[in-house]
Amino acid sequence: MKENALELFENHIGIDNDQNVINELFLSMREGTAFGLENLKRHKEIYDNSLRDDSYFNVRYVLFISKQEPTIAFSGLFFPDFDFMGRQLQNLGNHNSDLQLITMCSTPLDCGWGFLFAWHVTSSNVCVDFMRSLATMMHNNDNTLGDSLFRLVMTNCENLAISPKWWERLPEDQKEQITSKASLTADIFSMTKPFYLMKGLEGISHWEFEGVKSKMK
Repeated sequence: MKENALELFENHIGIDNDQNVINELFLSMREGTAFGLENLKRHKEIYDNSLRDDSYFNVRYVLFISKQEPTIAFSGLFFPDFDFMGRQLQNLGNHNSDLQLITMCSTPLDCGWGFLFAWHVTSSNVCVDFMRSLATMMHNNDNTLGDSLFRLVMTNCENLAISPKWWERLPEDQKEQITSKASLTADIFSMTKPFYLMKGLEGISHWEFEGVKSKMK
């Protein structure tokens, strides 16, 4: 998808020299997309090496366990820029740095389902702080764990499948809240707000988690 996006921007640069503003926009988008793609390829090589060697000692994870029936299936990855408390973890605009990456997905379990975070140890500086901020939010009772994780999925995961029955049962105002929240990070004309993971979509998912397994060191 990143490769296709990069090709799209490159094909539109310079098509109409009279549209200088649009041309500058495509140039900037090409630069950002190329930087993101470069970092994705670097991480892909790291994971490919682990798969090839059948060696996973450098993989870290946190798994939240729920006994509920899952309502959404998802998988995705992103470069965390801000944590759950609004603190900056890494500057995505600094193209002289290597970006650190975290993956997340839903996974079926015998007792229900799980919310899995995983990352390579080379991304631990950012990912451990990201997970610690979630723990701090829970400790301070600023949010429920379910609301925080649901908010994260809706804002940072494009690959998801929502149960039609669950969606149809939602009131219209909650559907609008989800749609609005999901479009925030997709808007190229607005900056990502540091506190975007702190509030919003409360009381919609009703996700509850009874246990956690982790390996962060």
